[in-house]
Amino acid sequence: RRDWPWLGPMLAIRWDAANLAKDDPARGFALLETLPILEAVRAAATADSIATPGRYPANHLSGHYTPGWRFALTNADIPRQDPGVLTIYFQGTRLDLSVNRGPYRGYLWITVDDQPANALPQDGQGRSYIVLYDPLRQSDTVTLAQNLAAGRHKAVIKAEGGWGQWAVSGWTVYQEADTRFLKIRLTAAGLLATLSGLGLLWSLFRAPTEIINPIRTWSEFVITQYASFGEPGQVVITLTLAISFYLAPSWVSLLLIPPLALAVLIRPDLGLALIAFSLSFLSVPTLLPFISLSPLELILAFTATGFILKKLLSKSPIPNSRFPISNPKSKTCGERLKIQLEPSRTIQNLKSTDWATLALLILAFLATLFAQNFGVSMFEWRAVILSSVIFYFLVRLNLNFAPLLPITNYQLPPQLWRLVDAFIAGAILQAALALYAYFFADQFVTVEGARRAMGIIYESPNHLALFLGRGWPILLAVSILPGQFSRRRALYGAGLAVVSVALSLTFSKGALLLGLPACVLIMVVLYGLRHRGRYQRWAIAATVGGLIIVILTLIPFNQTPRILTAFDIGKGGTGFFRLKLWQASLTMFQNHWLLGVGPDNFLYQYRTTYILPEAWQEPNLSHPHNLILDFGLRLGVGGIAVLFWLQFAFWANAWRLYKKRLFPLILGLMGSMAVFLSHGLVDNSYFLVDLAFAFFLIVGIIQGLAEQ
Repeated sequence: RRDWPWLGPMLAIRWDAANLAKDDPARGFALLETLPILEAVRAAATADSIATPGRYPANHLSGHYTPGWRFALTNADIPRQDPGVLTIYFQGTRLDLSVNRGPYRGYLWITVDDQPANALPQDGQGRSYIVLYDPLRQSDTVTLAQNLAAGRHKAVIKAEGGWGQWAVSGWTVYQEADTRFLKIRLTAAGLLATLSGLGLLWSLFRAPTEIINPIRTWSEFVITQYASFGEPGQVVITLTLAISFYLAPSWVSLLLIPPLALAVLIRPDLGLALIAFSLSFLSVPTLLPFISLSPLELILAFTATGFILKKLLSKSPIPNSRFPISNPKSKTCGERLKIQLEPSRTIQNLKSTDWATLALLILAFLATLFAQNFGVSMFEWRAVILSSVIFYFLVRLNLNFAPLLPITNYQLPPQLWRLVDAFIAGAILQAALALYAYFFADQFVTVEGARRAMGIIYESPNHLALFLGRGWPILLAVSILPGQFSRRRALYGAGLAVVSVALSLTFSKGALLLGLPACVLIMVVLYGLRHRGRYQRWAIAATVGGLIIVILTLIPFNQTPRILTAFDIGKGGTGFFRLKLWQASLTMFQNHWLLGVGPDNFLYQYRTTYILPEAWQEPNLSHPHNLILDFGLRLGVGGIAVLFWLQFAFWANAWRLYKKRLFPLILGLMGSMAVFLSHGLVDNSYFLVDLAFAFFLIVGIIQGLAEQ
């Protein structure tokens, strides 16, 4: 009777016992022969209609509407005149409401037993609500209340707006069973199965293979010929092929894939440098005749394959080789061949940062499996998380790329500088193009009285500022502090000026008021702690120089409304909407704390469920503008733990390195991580393609150097 109240009448297969023998068992199923059952059926038929476990259309008698509602098929349309109230009487432990959303502002205010519905978010006054706004016009089933006491309940639904879209299409009542512990155990079992599978793949990869000799047969000649171009020629070839692939028409780009793949397969270290250089460019998909591809993912795949081939080719000695590696700058083709085939030292024992990175990958995959919008979640997992994790491990391997030169107080390995220089060159080029578009192509956006630079690739000035902010501390440290060759310092100084101007023209409050000042402060403090009284003039110069740059970027704009209202939390200001966003995000996290809502699912949950009514002007926000909330909402509480794990490992390695060696680059990398943390408190941090790769470039370099 509790779970299937309709089953009793179904068992009454006859009305009376006419024409039945006295011993016919069908008499027991005749209503006139079982008077208690007949009276129960009559009482149920004449009683007020109540929704028991089951699904009901909007016109069911268990729903009581105030005058003015319209009905068509199974849907109900909200009246324009208040009050538009729907009262549902039900018996069960959970009530869901099926709604049709539309591109207009509208809300449903819900109470269950005169209390806020326990499965819905609440506004500042403690009222629970459903958002009817959705530009995609999608239908949805929303849980109003759950885990209620067994028995009868009353739900009151008051509509505000939402007419003309036939918002209510029915409701469903459940008699719930508690499955929370079952879900936790199922998740744990899935995690163990995933780890076991990864361990099996790792064992297979390390096992001997029979395909080495066939690969060597055709690859030795190709590599020998390619080595004859020398390093400058190989760099020019790889860069020319990549630029041509990016800019050429679709059919030409398709024809350029094989030579580009060959160049990267032979020199995967140059493939990594190409990725670092073009992070802000190659993330845009390229349209080919039959498919749309991300050039970044394509080159990453070629690079990873190149490292695998290097490992396979190194399993047997080079046939007939009589050229020992004595001088890495030798122009002998035989020596170049051995240098090209010399493998990077494999990562023998996974370190703390490696385990944290793998934990991020696995946790994001589990969150993707349970995400409501699986398609967009899987896309972000592949394009952002999986790709950047692969990039991290390739950076780690690349730092062991032979031949290694001794690390001194004035010289880091050239393969490291190749990566850093490529990344910085890409940031400078992006900044220069943004300045050209700003001053000569009128490509900017005007917001709050400020003309904001946005570059030629990015859709918003804030995104441009987020990316340039990753390279700015490196430019500052290398150009100002001693310990590097004068030519590189001069080039980095010129790049610092270009990037600083572009950053200032973005009018990004997160960068100019938080990210850059915090990074300068952190770098100065770390520099002072390292020297302990020595080189005071350099510490003062770094402090003054960095602060002057930050102040100069703010002086021309300190009277613009955008800067003046930066800390305004009054209603309608940026601060007001940010606080409401964080409040709604905390509510979302409370409801999805275990695995979050999934990668790139924040938008779909926020604008249709959790947006506070007083913040209705900004419904289409794709992230919570806070790195802790972002990791928590995309990956659950484990995501926050992984974030802190990665940070602890990074700062422990970086500080240990900086105490041993006075490398300005190490200080710049720590400053870049400080920008990641400080700017990420009010904006995006990791979950964009270029930001994710930049993050793991920094983490990978520090981890690789820590091992050396």
